[in-house]
Amino acid sequence: MVTGTPFDRSYAFLEVQDHIQDIQETRDEIRDGCNKTVRSLARDDLPVLRRHLAIARQLEASGV
Repeated sequence: MVTGTPFDRSYAFLEVQDHIQDIQETRDEIRDGCNKTVRSLARDDLPVLRRHLAIARQLEASGV
């Protein structure tokens, strides 16, 4: 079981990867989605996901 700093580093890396994937899926929904309401929600969420990605990248860069 991974604990301490190795766990923190792994978690930070996975958070960055997850947010990158979330942003791509959100952009796909905005572009290709067939439900107007869902597309609108995706447009609203995209800036939040980008801010979260920036925070995750800062955490990863810090070397936690």
